[in-house]
Amino acid sequence: MPLSKSQQTFIENNSADLTVTEIARRLGAAKQDVKKYIREKGLSRCTQRMQASGTGDERAAAWGYAGDGPLPGRFLLMVYGALLGITALVFANTVGNSFVFDDLYVVVHNTLIRNFSHIPAILGFHGVPLRTLSYVLDYAVSQYNVWGYHCFNIFYHSIVGFLVFRIIQLMIGARLPAFIAAVLFIVHPVQTDSVSYISGRRDILMGLFYFLSFYGFVRGREEGKRRWYLLSLLSFYIGYWAKEMIVTLPAVCFLYDVIRTAALRETRQAGRGAAAVVESMLSVVRKRYVFYGIMGALAVYFAYYTVFSASASQYVQTGTSATGTQMVESVHYYGGSLLVTIMTIPWIIFNYLFLLVYPAKLLCDYSFNAFPLVYSVFSLNGLLGLGSLVGLLWLVAGLWRREKGVAFGIGWFLIVLLPVYQIIPHHEIFAVHYLYVPLFGFVYLVAVLLKKQAARKWVFVLAGIIIVLCVVRSVVRNFDWKNELSLNLKNVADAPQSVRSHINLGRYYAEVEKDFPRAIKENEMALKIDGENRIGSIAHVVHNNLGNIYFETGQYEKAEQEYRRAIELFPDPSYISNLAALYSKQGLHYKAIRVLEDILKQHPQAAVAYAKLGDQYVLLNRFDEAEKAYRTALSYDAYMLDARSNLVQLLRMKGKAKEAQQEAATLARMRQQSQGI
Repeated sequence: MPLSKSQQTFIENNSADLTVTEIARRLGAAKQDVKKYIREKGLSRCTQRMQASGTGDERAAAWGYAGDGPLPGRFLLMVYGALLGITALVFANTVGNSFVFDDLYVVVHNTLIRNFSHIPAILGFHGVPLRTLSYVLDYAVSQYNVWGYHCFNIFYHSIVGFLVFRIIQLMIGARLPAFIAAVLFIVHPVQTDSVSYISGRRDILMGLFYFLSFYGFVRGREEGKRRWYLLSLLSFYIGYWAKEMIVTLPAVCFLYDVIRTAALRETRQAGRGAAAVVESMLSVVRKRYVFYGIMGALAVYFAYYTVFSASASQYVQTGTSATGTQMVESVHYYGGSLLVTIMTIPWIIFNYLFLLVYPAKLLCDYSFNAFPLVYSVFSLNGLLGLGSLVGLLWLVAGLWRREKGVAFGIGWFLIVLLPVYQIIPHHEIFAVHYLYVPLFGFVYLVAVLLKKQAARKWVFVLAGIIIVLCVVRSVVRNFDWKNELSLNLKNVADAPQSVRSHINLGRYYAEVEKDFPRAIKENEMALKIDGENRIGSIAHVVHNNLGNIYFETGQYEKAEQEYRRAIELFPDPSYISNLAALYSKQGLHYKAIRVLEDILKQHPQAAVAYAKLGDQYVLLNRFDEAEKAYRTALSYDAYMLDARSNLVQLLRMKGKAKEAQQEAATLARMRQQSQGI
């Protein structure tokens, strides 16, 4: 039977690395047909050299792609069913958990998810819209009932676990160790911050496309079929719109490719050591320069977009909900210098490693002092961090020849975490959910160990015990995510220096329980920990929160002091708007107008400021100016329903019935759209 074009391409790309027997086995072709094509293309010298160095079985034993033949569809379906069942069992107690933290912004208050007709607007969103796009389906299923969102998180997580199984099974050629590794990936406690948290779906979706892309690359490299490379590139592109950390994927693919090529060269005794690694790198570039060229170009574009356009890494957004404008605050290097950041990186790596092996204390927030910085390499934290990094590199160098899987597993872990080493400052110095994809390097090493110790049953028993312990810890951690109160209470108990947790507790006590003394206490504690002069301080948020509390409790003088202090520290338009509302409450309308006008001088497109200015003009019976203010507000934000409603009432008061009717019709239509009708 004649060879297909893809089979011929595979032979040309791999004749220098594989024997005729191995090529025929992988292609499912006749050995004689492969030999004939090699002779026709003048590749016989490479083949003779390979045949002299070993058998096809020895070639298959080289690290990186063992496989165990095509797996029947029924078997794969059974594996996925088992993984889905395990995922559902472990995370079943999250289904009733409330919306917390960012869930309120990305789900509850996000009108875009309420109708499939909003998908074009979602795709045009400036940022990473894939998560928001997924919520459209969630809303269609369960509206604002949390069970739908949690069930979809569980479902996507199970798919990721299945991809982990397939990748490891292809790489080590052993089903049971691969299955155990996939289970460990699913149930490991560090995954709770992504699965239990509805907004954590960005990590899950990014992981799904990360692994799908890597799977396509491995298959494409070994089988030489273009469709696998296309799958890899397409998944890489889509995955970026879930989360930026996927930019590390080309480096991971290159790492695998180089180690795999080096392993094949060693199998035929074509060289070892540093020179062989360099030759392997050059060989990889020569053979797959088109693939890496496209991957590299996409990665550069994504990195540029993230840093300079989306601003996800350089800035923290504040004050967007109150004024309709974006107020951004620059994030400086932690500790005030790049040197402190560099000294802290090994300590960050150490703590991530520690969580992998002992995930006893998991925090939802590691803000100021909850994660101590390293100011000296000779401090205890500095020495521990440096020791862990040196130890990892020593393992890679020392076991390179005998255990290339160790190099790959450690390399995967270190590479995937690159974007969050804070070399480019990010608003979270440390976060458990960053480990969602890096965890693969750890479970891969577990699978390698299980395969090597397959004859020792106690190793599998130990693995089972570890999985059970992980399940118990994950289930317990899921209860912490029940609501904002339980989550922040747990975080403060484990990390009393967590500034944001104290702030979140203060908001909860003030807004939900109306327990203002406790709310004030939590905010004052946050202020005591954070301080106003620290680089990156968020004391302005605390002062604004205290101003809100004093405003609501009628302590207007204290409220004014807190608002003014917040504005001095950081002139967010929402703080100025709150001060204007305070003056209006006291009947000081002209003073409120002056404050709002100050906002508009600095932020001329602040829609909410115009709307509140209109409210003040109405109270002063300055109806023409009020109408102009409302219309200006709507010109910047047409979906300000309160402002449009006020405009309708104002037009009726002024006797403009026709205009009022038109605006009322527009208002009714927009309300229907916002409700997904």
